[in-house]
Amino acid sequence: MSVWLRLRITARLAPLVILGLGGCDVDQLPQPSAVPGQAPDTKEAIQAEVEAGLQPLYDYVGTLTRQTPLPPGFAEQSLAYLQGAVSKYSGTPAGQEALHAVERHLEDTLRQARDAQNGLAVLMVCSLIRAIEPGNPRLARHEEWATIEKNRPVVMLRGWYEDREADPPVVNAFIEVYLPETGEVQHLRVREGEEFLGLKFLKIIGKRRGMRLEYLKTGDLFEVYLRSWP
Repeated sequence: MSVWLRLRITARLAPLVILGLGGCDVDQLPQPSAVPGQAPDTKEAIQAEVEAGLQPLYDYVGTLTRQTPLPPGFAEQSLAYLQGAVSKYSGTPAGQEALHAVERHLEDTLRQARDAQNGLAVLMVCSLIRAIEPGNPRLARHEEWATIEKNRPVVMLRGWYEDREADPPVVNAFIEVYLPETGEVQHLRVREGEEFLGLKFLKIIGKRRGMRLEYLKTGDLFEVYLRSWP
């Protein structure tokens, strides 16, 4: 059976999909602390001070999923804090050592964000690493991936339809797809092995509990599970 497509662009549905991507209470997220006025003079003390100000970032990335939104202003505040720390401590050998240690921690944090497949968080952490080392050679591939990932279609599984007239019977998934690039919402009926909107439906999970998909631009795999109609 061919793909059934009904396009509906509506200002009401797009915000509904976006609100469904929650998972982070931005009002409760701590903000980066200011760099204290009196500078410590050892590598360990400087690193501890800078890391303390970045702890909200580490906590945020530690709970990431792909759907976790980036709190408004959080990236800008974190960057401004770190730029202040770089300006304050980069002029001494101890400060340089401390900042490089912070950079290594941020690179570990970047890998966490990448494993969570959260493109906005990846771009945020890349900007922080560049504040310490603008020419870091390991960032370009992460930034390229994240730029593509931001536009991955958002899929909501709405139900199933089994075509028993086919031999063998064919199971189709009813899905709702939000396209971040255009703000469009499309409603499709797709089956295993079918490609649509830059995605591929790989397989049904369990007893029709969900579906495994591939984002063809990056090769990343992800799963969505059945949700009831609102």
